[in-house]
Amino acid sequence: MMEKLCQLNPKVTVEAIQQVLTTHNVRQLIKGFTVVVDALDNWHTRFLLNKACVEEKIPFVHAGAHGLYGQITTILLGKGPCLQCILPKIPPEEEKFPVLGATVGTLGLLEAFETIKVITGLGEPLVGRMLHFDGET
Repeated sequence: MMEKLCQLNPKVTVEAIQQVLTTHNVRQLIKGFTVVVDALDNWHTRFLLNKACVEEKIPFVHAGAHGLYGQITTILLGKGPCLQCILPKIPPEEEKFPVLGATVGTLGLLEAFETIKVITGLGEPLVGRMLHFDGET
């Protein structure tokens, strides 16, 4: 993946980090980032990342998908609730869950859009709001 990204744009520096996110390394791994984008597949790690972003005061763009459904929000400390505030109880994990590629692709594009808004200051990010995507309707 890293090689492909470098081929697409050789002027961009890509740093691949091949580590498991844990309570011991999460803050170190995100320190200094402009924004963190949730591309995770489990709630435990999402909440771990959310907490670290709050502690480091780093914007956090969350999205999740299940089947034809998805949700997205942007966390900006002091301007809206964090993910733990929105979902006080960590939802139960599913060992295997259905995900349609088109749903994940749609949410991924929306995350990219939110990230661009946070970085550039253009538009109005989904702070304090959650967009729900229902691919069935």
